[in-house]
Amino acid sequence: MASRKVKRNTSKQIISYTLDPEGTDSYGTVKIPASKTDYIRAGFNKVLYTIPTELVNQTPTTELTIISEERLDLNEFTGFKDTFSARYELPQTKKKYYVYNQSFESNNEKPYGSGNLGFSKVVFGPPQTSPGRYTITKELIDSGNDLKLSYQIRSFDKRESQSPTNLSVAQATAYLNRYVDLRNFYGKELKSPMKYNDYTTMELTKANLHWLQYGKKEKRLILSPVGIDTRFQRIRKSVGEAIATFAVQNTVTDFRQVGNTKRPPQSNGFNHAKSHIIKNEDMQEFDEWEIVGSCGTADNSEVGYYVDSSWWDIQLISN
Repeated sequence: MASRKVKRNTSKQIISYTLDPEGTDSYGTVKIPASKTDYIRAGFNKVLYTIPTELVNQTPTTELTIISEERLDLNEFTGFKDTFSARYELPQTKKKYYVYNQSFESNNEKPYGSGNLGFSKVVFGPPQTSPGRYTITKELIDSGNDLKLSYQIRSFDKRESQSPTNLSVAQATAYLNRYVDLRNFYGKELKSPMKYNDYTTMELTKANLHWLQYGKKEKRLILSPVGIDTRFQRIRKSVGEAIATFAVQNTVTDFRQVGNTKRPPQSNGFNHAKSHIIKNEDMQEFDEWEIVGSCGTADNSEVGYYVDSSWWDIQLISN
């Protein structure tokens, strides 16, 4: 194959052209003379990137100072208006507290059922169709959201230890029920609940004599423990007002520590605090929710709950 002279233009650029594949011509070769250039290291490093061994530019530290804070209402961004959340409280009373008030069986031996605790003061939220109750509506169900119910009830037991001269039948029974050494002496096993007629007249008389001779000296007490119970209660109107209970809390109060029995400070009381989530799929229109409570004593004028530190919150939450 014969070599052909390279063609250039006026700028000495090689002119691109196509050779005849059937011909004998070729592009030829051009020899370029070699050359060498020496660079100073400092100048070379200014041009080419090298990984630094230390931080050249120190990043300044900036401390943020909060001038003011403002809570954002997400309803303003989503366009959804929450008309279902609520807070209910107890109406004010002159005494600043309420006593547990529920029915008792005719023989006054144990409480019968739980009573609505009366959270009928609407701080905000939907009005109550029944006093002290929250009603599930079709609009709430259609929203697809859940509800979180929370209560705090501050209870108290202000009863004083009794020191009678002679024990009544009820006091003698409580005296024997309370002290296992006395029951063992009389050969009586404790039953639950112990009823007055479980002891004979002679046993109750001996209990009274023991109280007069030794009870006060031994600093024994004439006072039965009291169980205070609080819970959420649902009334399902669609099923004949069927009742179901949730978030139960029970405290047994006494003057001293006996097993799980405890005596709260009379001046400060003690808190019952529970929460319960109502799932949207579990809601039915016209369901009513309330807080109920009971106290295990017929004489409950000194056992109750405070107005200012008791509340009921209903919070709308997305499921």
